[in-house]
Amino acid sequence: MPTLPFYYGNWDYWTLGHKVIFDGVNKLILINLGIREIDVKVDIYSDWKEWSLLRDNTKFSSAIRAVGGNEVGIQRALGGTFFLINGWRIKGPSENAVIAINGNIFTDNGDGILFEPIDGNFNIQYELSTSNINDDIGDAAISIGGLADAIWDYETENATIVDSFGEKIRKNLTK
Repeated sequence: MPTLPFYYGNWDYWTLGHKVIFDGVNKLILINLGIREIDVKVDIYSDWKEWSLLRDNTKFSSAIRAVGGNEVGIQRALGGTFFLINGWRIKGPSENAVIAINGNIFTDNGDGILFEPIDGNFNIQYELSTSNINDDIGDAAISIGGLADAIWDYETENATIVDSFGEKIRKNLTK
């Protein structure tokens, strides 16, 4: 499907320089010809926000939502995870290609169908690169509550209590 008809005569869309085009009517995120790498945060999430601010694009249902970014330490944050929502899907270009999709992206309804079939007799392959979004402590994964307990136990077992003069009061506390 050629992308030119979508924004013919609308220079404001073309000046964005996005790797994808948003088709609000069909709920499709169309990857442009020749694109071989997509960063989910930049090329889909951020670009969708820019696109939605143009003209009357807010009339279309939202395409994506994000979670993450929460601080989890000094200069560390929980990685971003993105969800296609309201039936939106990604559609590759009508060409033979291998496209790397970098970032955690899922469907909100859990069906796992991120991609629409491409038009024509072409072979397209998507290589998804995601990061770890679940951390393990020890040999088994634990819940958030279990994680808090594990951190508390570690900190109290290995704590050194210091008084206001800097003198050690007690070490190796137990529950």
